[in-house]
Amino acid sequence: MRQYLFIACFLAACAATAAAAHEPSCALHQQFTQTYSISTTGHLKLKNEIGPVYIRGENRTTILVEATKTACNQDDLDAIEIHVNSHPQNTERPEHVDIETRYARHSRDAVSVEYRIAVPRNLSLDKVSVHDGAIEIAEVHGQIHAKTDRGDVAVDGVQAASQIGSGQGSVRVVFAKLSGGHRITSVRGDIHVTLPSDSSVDIEATTGLREIVNEFGIPASDTARGHSLTFRIGSGHAHLEMIAFAGAIAIARADDDRPLSAVVDLSREQPARSLMD
Repeated sequence: MRQYLFIACFLAACAATAAAAHEPSCALHQQFTQTYSISTTGHLKLKNEIGPVYIRGENRTTILVEATKTACNQDDLDAIEIHVNSHPQNTERPEHVDIETRYARHSRDAVSVEYRIAVPRNLSLDKVSVHDGAIEIAEVHGQIHAKTDRGDVAVDGVQAASQIGSGQGSVRVVFAKLSGGHRITSVRGDIHVTLPSDSSVDIEATTGLREIVNEFGIPASDTARGHSLTFRIGSGHAHLEMIAFAGAIAIARADDDRPLSAVVDLSREQPARSLMD
């Protein structure tokens, strides 16, 4: 357990460092605050170039968007546009809100936008996309699709299908329950996942270089250039795939006082694979 606490502390330190790195030393700020109506089972998309994104599910029937625009001069600050399309529910497409950050091309390296968004708990995040910045999501019970190219990702309370990844950062995911399919990837960072004790899921974990550790008692297999782990908890109703190309994978059991479902090593049924093959 000590190693998992170390990983959690490391991720928190990285997030703080990344946030500080996006803050220009000559910072001017401008606030953007808007509320948008949406059904409790609606959909949200968000695209941000530079800056962190924080999304939290709450008992509410609207989306509250609070954004802080930061730049080194007023012209660059005024050139940052937060473009929002809000579409009512109709027979062809479910109700959804699309948010896109638009920057002046010449000033992109000296500006950033930080988003803090509150949404209905059962909302689906169709795609949260960040080029350079961290993503944190908590208590969103709908489907989650979130990825950053440079930054850490932390998602807490996952209940529905998800696709979560980072190009150059660590990924931490805490599941409230597992249903449907889940895919977690990191190119250059570690992956840390916490699963409920009574889960029902088939798990595939693969690394290109570093180790795989878990608290379910299943040993990882060596591949030509990495490690592989395949096992089942319970009846395997859900599916979870994890791929860390240059990082490690840690799979923890939640401290939830629930009985542990049966655990079966599936490595004898499937040959180990290598990301480098």
